[in-house]
Amino acid sequence: MSLKQPVPSRQITNAMLGGVSDSIYPQQLYVLGLEDLISKSIRGAKLSGWRFMGSLGGPDFSMHVECDSRGKAPALTELSHGPHITNARNAIRKIVKSPEVRSHHYQLRLLTIPALSVEAVWLKSESGAADLMVPYLTTAGLKPMQFYPLDKFLGALEPAAKMRIGFDDSPRMLRRPRAAKVRA
Repeated sequence: MSLKQPVPSRQITNAMLGGVSDSIYPQQLYVLGLEDLISKSIRGAKLSGWRFMGSLGGPDFSMHVECDSRGKAPALTELSHGPHITNARNAIRKIVKSPEVRSHHYQLRLLTIPALSVEAVWLKSESGAADLMVPYLTTAGLKPMQFYPLDKFLGALEPAAKMRIGFDDSPRMLRRPRAAKVRA
């Protein structure tokens, strides 16, 4: 005996995806390395993909679709849920409603600095105003949910970046101690 899986039509699949997409919020995810952070250049931030966050009647979840600049097809590389995702969604909701955002035109982006365990909402100005950064996950001298002009954000992280970049955490082989010679 075999089980036959039903295959929905393309029209049914598109209807399902359309309904789900109303509950899922896309953001471009950029990654910034330590060298660029130390040189205070956001230009070095690389688009790593798209993060789709949402909730479908259960816990908040996130999907990461990786974009490869080398011509590889986009691929779903991560599916996660938990308090980290809920904190990120709550941060975005608060930021979108804030007076700082309403007074200018911004593009919503996310920035991650993996080496420092920092994630922030990046409000990329489209009106000539300064970009704003709002960290929602941080361990390095920034207050969560505080608006920072880009230069102050990068400046606050610079000492931690310099310390981290100078730290060598590569694996090493341990030498065995020599056996002590016993005199008779």
